[in-house]
Amino acid sequence: MAAAIPCLTASENPRSLWQPILDLGSGAHNWVERFFWFWFTDGLRAAQSPEQFTQLWTDMIQYALASLAWDPSTNHSYDLANMVCELLGFDLRMNKLGQDPAYASALASIKDVFAAAGQRWFGNPRVVNGFLNFVTEPAASALLLPSIKWLAAVVLAYEPHDWKYGLEENLIAFLHTCWERERQRISADPATQTAFLALLACVVSRGGHAAIALRDRVVNSAAA
Repeated sequence: MAAAIPCLTASENPRSLWQPILDLGSGAHNWVERFFWFWFTDGLRAAQSPEQFTQLWTDMIQYALASLAWDPSTNHSYDLANMVCELLGFDLRMNKLGQDPAYASALASIKDVFAAAGQRWFGNPRVVNGFLNFVTEPAASALLLPSIKWLAAVVLAYEPHDWKYGLEENLIAFLHTCWERERQRISADPATQTAFLALLACVVSRGGHAAIALRDRVVNSAAA
């Protein structure tokens, strides 16, 4: 079914195929997750262009953003985070979109959609963990810089028990990638620089050697 969605015209209403699946909610999370496995494989191959695929995908994300079934303030199910990660393409076992530079422009065009998704779902560290792996992929390059502020808005408020699933290591790797690729733009924008340094201070405060080494690297390169 996922492969059929990009083959439908607007008058044939592709939404009629995917909306009932998203409406199943976390009670049928396995069905929802499997749909996105096929969407990011068969659906991706069936799409006529990155722009067409991304527009259809955007419609799904925006529908979920407006749905109570996907709202973490009303749905406290543990399985919601898994559904969100699949919806947003964070399951890199199935989704190879992020590795394809041909999708970079299309993903850049939906930056605001990802910003809204961050506001809705980044309170869950499992979702953030998925994002940290996704955003360093080649196709997501336009999301890297703005995501520093998206992450600082939530990660700094995490409780000690939230730092699981490899979150600390992935956040350090994300900050390292940001500094390697975008240090000039980070340093040129006070708000982004403040958010970056706050995230860096957060991981350094946890005492890990990798975080301290990254802090020293940032300090030394900024002073050079």
